[in-house]
Amino acid sequence: MLRIFYLITLSLCLLTAWPARASFDQANFSIGLNDGRVKQRIRSLYYRISDHSLSEAEIVSMIKDPSGFEFKEENDPIELVKGYFAVHAYFIENTSDQNVPLVFHEGEKTPRTYQLFQNGQLKKLEPQPSAVGVPYFVELTPGQNILVTQRILPYSVSGRSPLICSILVYDPQTALSVMGYESSIILFVFGSVSCLGFYSLIMFVFFRKAYFLSYFFYITSTALILMASYAVISLTIPVYYFILSISILSLFVFSSHVLSLKTVRPRLYRVSVFLAGTEAVTMLCGYLLGSMDFVYVVSTSALVFNIVCAASVAVKKDKSGYYLLMGWFFFLLGLVLTLLDMKVFGRVSMVLLYASLYGFFFEIFAFTFAISHKLRHAEKLANAQISHAFDQLAKVFYPHQIQKIKENFQLEETMPTHKGEACVICFDIIHSARIDEVHAKSFIRNLFKRCNEIMVSGYDGDDLRANAYRIKEMGDGFLCSVGYPFKSANNQIADDAVELAMEFFQAMETLQKSMRIPNRICAGIGLAMGTISGFYPEAGTKEYDLYGPAIILATRYEAMRKVLLTEHDEVNILIIQEGVFKKLNISLQREFTEFKLAGSNVVVRDDNLAEVLYYRVFDGEAQLLAS
Repeated sequence: MLRIFYLITLSLCLLTAWPARASFDQANFSIGLNDGRVKQRIRSLYYRISDHSLSEAEIVSMIKDPSGFEFKEENDPIELVKGYFAVHAYFIENTSDQNVPLVFHEGEKTPRTYQLFQNGQLKKLEPQPSAVGVPYFVELTPGQNILVTQRILPYSVSGRSPLICSILVYDPQTALSVMGYESSIILFVFGSVSCLGFYSLIMFVFFRKAYFLSYFFYITSTALILMASYAVISLTIPVYYFILSISILSLFVFSSHVLSLKTVRPRLYRVSVFLAGTEAVTMLCGYLLGSMDFVYVVSTSALVFNIVCAASVAVKKDKSGYYLLMGWFFFLLGLVLTLLDMKVFGRVSMVLLYASLYGFFFEIFAFTFAISHKLRHAEKLANAQISHAFDQLAKVFYPHQIQKIKENFQLEETMPTHKGEACVICFDIIHSARIDEVHAKSFIRNLFKRCNEIMVSGYDGDDLRANAYRIKEMGDGFLCSVGYPFKSANNQIADDAVELAMEFFQAMETLQKSMRIPNRICAGIGLAMGTISGFYPEAGTKEYDLYGPAIILATRYEAMRKVLLTEHDEVNILIIQEGVFKKLNISLQREFTEFKLAGSNVVVRDDNLAEVLYYRVFDGEAQLLAS
């Protein structure tokens, strides 16, 4: 008896666990002639998984004997295996006594056959052209109509969703209205994002920035995936995986470049590189194993990580992070609304159904703002670097040179290189070694700074005019020229040079007094006139320089102070060449003393033909001010 009890119990368990066999006693959908507008999603109550494509004879046999179908309640789990054929039957009852026009709308453009069993005959339905989905226009005969769909499964999937096997049913008028609305949405969204995508590609061609190219690939690949999801195009599983991989990888590249992770968040950047490679390998495994679960895991993890990166950058008040977060907010909101429509409303609300498209549209626009901010920031940084570079160049070059360089002139074209007449001044501090160590360096530095200010006083870059041009500094002295390359202040080269020399003396006396240097500091200045030329070296650093006999003679005449000041050298002395003296106005000539070289048996080095020179001694600040 005990054995019999076990057998009965086991039999009951097997019977309850065995899938329910179907019989067409429950209609999926009923419609009458005067039911008006129809807009409804119906799910398959009857299905069969086959290892081969069913022939028409097999389908007719199964319809006549429905026990070959499984009966599926709404929340029953279903297992679809890659490579097998899914056969679904929909029992649609026409309660009127006349034919009723109806439209079956398939939401995927995957290879699938639609066959309608009416009046004991099975006929194949031909799809109508449509931008979105695949519509089938049919005439339902009175009584029982059975729609049979059959397709090969491109991937394995399992779940309890009624959408795994369901179709949309419309009346013809509603179908035309819905398809028109869908076409408008598709055209608007994908048309807009396509324009942005091609714009970013053009920007990449001109700017060669990685974020433009990655943005183009992200827009294109994501748009293709969404188009496949909304049955605008049909993608095979290998192509789908490939495009999704491009979308995820381009998202990593785009996000890391726009957020400047490499410099702002280097650790997150390294993690991003690692995850990008991991995601690619995971997608490959998903394709090889034929499981869509990998797609969900990869997509979700990639999105979550990039959101974390954007948030970490946004914390630092970087607007790029804000824009990316805003874009993902719109995308996720649209995705949630679409899933809500699919799970709750049966995918019949047009606004909610296409919410993910709207989310993608606003996401792309937010990302465009992020790119614009990135480009603007890069431009500001480049301008700041250029400005800094020119600020540094201003320490070496004159303003008119920098301006000409900005105007695409060559450096060699910014200063005169022809010959010109000039009066060269050689300034040298007498016995600079006697200056105490505390004041020596700062005194010489401040003196040269003040003398340079005097030289560039009255500078006019357009007219190339200034008091003098500093040729070079030499330890405790310097050389400058008056009249070339800059025109002199009053176009009187000799007079302007002498006036400038006296300003140098006065500047030195004033500085010595302000610094309270105990020992008296004096200087000697030599002036010589002649033709000089500007030039740039053929090799090495292109530094503007002057050459000509007058430069050498200025140093030689300054050295003559050792002949003139034999007993008392604590005075300032200005020594000028005879040619300079002859070009001075009479009032200035009267202030100089003549020294005959021939009678003194003295020769000015490198000016052996000189017979006379002129000098003037300044003993103290009061005498300089009187001059």
